[in-house]
Amino acid sequence: MCFLAAKKGVVDNKDLKILEIVTEQGKVPLKKISSEMRMPKESVAYRLKRLEQLNILRNCVAKINMTKFYQNSYYILFRFRKTSPELLKQRVKILVSSPYVMWVGSLSGKYDLAASFITRDTSDLLDFMRGVEARFADTHYELMTYTREFKNSFKDIFRTAKGLPEPAKGFMMRSFSPEQLISPDDKDFIIIYALSKNARITNAELAKLTGLSEEGVRQRIKQLEKNGIITGYRYLVNIYNMDHEIYAVFLRFENLNQKLEEEIKMYLQTLPEVYYSARFIGRYHVLVGLTARDRFHFQDLMGGLRNRFSDRLSGCQVHIVFGEHKHTYFPPACCKHVKGFDKIEKDFEKKYQFTNNARDKR
Repeated sequence: MCFLAAKKGVVDNKDLKILEIVTEQGKVPLKKISSEMRMPKESVAYRLKRLEQLNILRNCVAKINMTKFYQNSYYILFRFRKTSPELLKQRVKILVSSPYVMWVGSLSGKYDLAASFITRDTSDLLDFMRGVEARFADTHYELMTYTREFKNSFKDIFRTAKGLPEPAKGFMMRSFSPEQLISPDDKDFIIIYALSKNARITNAELAKLTGLSEEGVRQRIKQLEKNGIITGYRYLVNIYNMDHEIYAVFLRFENLNQKLEEEIKMYLQTLPEVYYSARFIGRYHVLVGLTARDRFHFQDLMGGLRNRFSDRLSGCQVHIVFGEHKHTYFPPACCKHVKGFDKIEKDFEKKYQFTNNARDKR
């Protein structure tokens, strides 16, 4: 039996199986989990509640395909000339408050902070970067452009079955293309935003927010799923509370052609320790987010990666990700035009406030 130490207890193989299911099937009924695991529903419910109490499972959210709304997505790294815990906290707050930012993390090594953000066009990008340069006058930054995701799933980390995992599905950012951009109406935007904060919100609650009937809400959600806007539901995971570290690895390759890119993608998709990977344009070609039990486990993973692509890998930069400060799949910028959204956002941000994902201080 496989055991992983958690914050206040031990996670066993049954817990791992539950985590494997709900991380990518956040709205799966207890009855289905119970049937698959051959456990009473009460036992499944107890274990789910315990995983939430251990702050391993956070809230359940909708996965939103952001390429339906925005044409561009960027990843930015910050290195500050002077820093302190208080200064870092202030800078994190600035990034977290930006309506364009989807993710913020604190790093070790050459850079101090990282963030991913979206823009509609070059005008949005210019406004965002002007704000960064005005608020972070003492910073050096590295900006890279997303082109597509290779993998976005914690499921394989909890995998209990033997053999290689299947390729991941349900990305938030597939290849960007202007042809797939859409513009739903205001009621759809509110539904998408609400589900991105809490996928278990009831249709009755959504009906009050939108002025629709419960049946109207249900039909709209069904259509959003059919159109590939909502690609699924998942629980957000605090992997730090399973005594694992998270690393961000930036890779650069020589003569990166389509064949090599496909080879890299398939290799990363089948590594269970890799929970995220994406293709960039910029100094580095590929970002790899991975988990490891300790530095020796990480060394083994990096050794395998380097050996696999030794003839083409020309650059590698590694950071420990000390914590996440923001993680959303539908940033508020998408809804700023919606009448009355400011109040909805204020209420939801307070009710479903993101708790910093980081290893608890011992």
